[in-house]
Amino acid sequence: NSKEKAEKLKTELETEFNISVLTIQGDLSEEKAIENMVDIAMDKFGKVDVLVNNAGIVIDKEFEDRTIEDWKQTLNINLIAPFILTKLIGKEMVKNKGGAIINISSTNGINTYYPTSVDYDASKSGLISLTYDSAVELAPYVRVNCIAPGWVNTEMNKELPEDFVKEEKKIGIAYIATAVELSEAQKEAVMQRLLQTTKYESFEMNYQVDASLIGGMVIRIGDRVVDTSIKTKLYELSKSLKKIQV
Repeated sequence: NSKEKAEKLKTELETEFNISVLTIQGDLSEEKAIENMVDIAMDKFGKVDVLVNNAGIVIDKEFEDRTIEDWKQTLNINLIAPFILTKLIGKEMVKNKGGAIINISSTNGINTYYPTSVDYDASKSGLISLTYDSAVELAPYVRVNCIAPGWVNTEMNKELPEDFVKEEKKIGIAYIATAVELSEAQKEAVMQRLLQTTKYESFEMNYQVDASLIGGMVIRIGDRVVDTSIKTKLYELSKSLKKIQV
């Protein structure tokens, strides 16, 4: 959300790759602002080949302190905005008979352990469902897939309390990945998923799928955890101990 950082990145990309880059600042919680951003991009380039729904927020509060406004704010950015963008840009991709949409969810959308981020977890789970539904709706011309990272050292997580991070590592997280590590992990995970041979047991036959045809896939990366049932029990225990201490 920093205009200065966006402009700096724009200059770096244009210099290194000799391409034209457009930066647009807008409020993703407002439908009209999203529509305006899409119109500007379409006027500039004529079409959109790839959409990455990456923007997200998290509001950490105790479960009992969570408000409806917190829910609305989180869902507007994390789920409703990706839906609006997918609807608007997906329609244009279908017209052009080609395109790809990548949704950035979270492992919190697959296995949820944090009541302090209940609305975030729900939004990321919803984004995975949006991926599946959009993949069906926009096929065969548009591929819609999803990446679900674990803990990553980004602006969103840089203010995490040190004690919290230490406890998380005890519960089962081996490390918090950097953005560079995650990029490498993404490439590795994608290649493993796309190149593997999958058995379709109903017909007892093996098949391989052309990567250019794959849609509706969720790739989980960057979250090395122990058995989920153990982690959940440990988290519940830590909450119980906290209540006893209070």
